[in-house]
Amino acid sequence: MKVLADYWFSDMYGGTVGIVVGEDELTKERKAYIGVAGGYNQEADKKSILEGGRKLSSSFLAGLLRLMKA
Repeated sequence: MKVLADYWFSDMYGGTVGIVVGEDELTKERKAYIGVAGGYNQEADKKSILEGGRKLSSSFLAGLLRLMKA
């Protein structure tokens, strides 16, 4: 899976959460995943989230955006 974008969030205790958007190189389907990362190696963290992160559906993200516009 080809990484298209990655976004990182840190808390005041040093925890790191990432969202990675990837594209399947054969089907061109795009997916977003969220997960906790070590925060020491960005490339390894991106790979870890793509392989073991929780999938973020477009319907979930659209609902979140609707809530933000209320």
